[in-house]
Amino acid sequence: MIFLFIISALSLSIRYYLKLNLIYLNIIPILIFIIKKNAHLSLTFIINTSLLIIFEISLIFNTLENNYYQITNITIYISKYKNVKIEAIDGFGQNYKFIFKNIENEYNIGDIVKIQNNKIQCIKKPLLVKLREKYNKFINKFLNSISIKYSHFLKAILTNNKSEITTYEKHLFQKAGLSHILVISGLHFYLIYIILNYLLSIIINYKLKYTIISIILFNYLILTGLSPSALRAFIMLKTFIIYKLIYGKINLFSTLSISFIINAIIFPYTLNSISFQLSYLSVIGICISIALNKRYNLNKIIYPMLTTFLIQILTAPILYINDLNIQPISILSNIIVTPLILIFLIITIFSLLTYATSTNLFLFFDLINSYIFRTIKNTITIFSKVEVINNSNIGIFLILSTMILSYLIYRLEQEKYYRENIKNS
Repeated sequence: MIFLFIISALSLSIRYYLKLNLIYLNIIPILIFIIKKNAHLSLTFIINTSLLIIFEISLIFNTLENNYYQITNITIYISKYKNVKIEAIDGFGQNYKFIFKNIENEYNIGDIVKIQNNKIQCIKKPLLVKLREKYNKFINKFLNSISIKYSHFLKAILTNNKSEITTYEKHLFQKAGLSHILVISGLHFYLIYIILNYLLSIIINYKLKYTIISIILFNYLILTGLSPSALRAFIMLKTFIIYKLIYGKINLFSTLSISFIINAIIFPYTLNSISFQLSYLSVIGICISIALNKRYNLNKIIYPMLTTFLIQILTAPILYINDLNIQPISILSNIIVTPLILIFLIITIFSLLTYATSTNLFLFFDLINSYIFRTIKNTITIFSKVEVINNSNIGIFLILSTMILSYLIYRLEQEKYYRENIKNS
C-alpha cells in the first residue's frame, strides 16, 4: 500500500508540474505484471492509472472561470474613502490583490467573486462560509473582550483575519523566518491537535477520541474561512488520524502521499500556489528528519535544528524560482517561538472555557497571554535583526548546505558504526 500511495502521488506531480501524461505509459507495467501473474503490482498500476484519469477530469471541472476568484483575506483601511484590500486566488492557484473604494461590507473569506474592470460581484457564498459568519458572532465577542495588546494576533491565528496585523509586524515575522505563523497552516492545526490529544487522553476509546478531535478541527477549519492553506492542513492531519486508526502506526510518507492525492483531485487549482509547494516540501523535510533521528538517535537540540535546516534546503529552489529570500535565523527562531505559540494557544483555550463561566479566571488567563505575546514579539524583534540570504545567493546556499548536510550524515554514520563495533566487541 505504501508503494501505491507514493507512486500515485509522484505520477500526479509529474502530470501537473512536468506536463507528462503517464496514463498510456502505465499500460506497459500493467501488462508486464499481468503476464507475470503479480496481482499486487498490476493492481497498483491500475489504481494509479485510474487516479490519473480522475485527476484529468478534475482539472477540467474544478477550475474557476476567467475573472473568477476565491477570497482568501480582506483588509479594511480607515481613511477618507473606505479602501478595502481583497486578497484572492484564481483557478490556477495564483495570488492576487485588489483595492476597492466604498464597497459594501458584504464579502467574506471563502466567497467566490467575479472581478473585472475594477468591479466586484459575489457569485457564490459556500454553505460553510455562511456557517463561519455565525461562528464569528461568538468569537468576535470573545476577541473584543481580551486585551488589545494581542487580540489582533489571536484573531489572525484563530480566524485567519490578518486585517489588524500591521505592515511592521508582518515585516518582523518575515525577517525572523516566522511568517508562516501568521498564515493558518499545518503548524496551527498540529499544535491544536497536540493540545486536544493531551486534554482528551482520559478517553480510552481511540475512535471516540479521534472523532471528537476531528469534529473540533473541522469547526476550526470553518472558523478560518476554509482558506487553501487551512484546507490543505486539515486534509493532511485528517489523513494522519485515519491512517493511524486503520494501521495502528504512522508512515509519514504514506500519509503525505495520500493527502497530496486528495488535494490534487479535489482542489487541483491549488497545486500551482507557492504555499502548497512550500508546505509539502516542508513536510518531506520533516519526514527525512524523522528518519535520520530514528537511525542516529539525535539529541533534543540537534534534531529540531536539523529539521528546520532540511526544510530550508528543500524549499530553497521554490524560493529562488519565485524571487524570494531565505531567513537562515529560522533554524533557531522556530525552535524558540513555536513552544511559546503552543503555550499561547493552551492559555487561549482555557480563556475561552472561562469566558462565560468565571470572570476572574478569564482575566487571569488574559493577563498571562498578554505577557506571552509580549515575549513572542520581543523575541521576534531580536531575530528580525539578522540578515537574510538574498535570492541571488540561494544557489551558493544550496551548495554549501548540501555539503554541510552530507558531512553531518557522514559523521553520524561513523559514530553509529563505532558504537555498534564497541557493542559487538
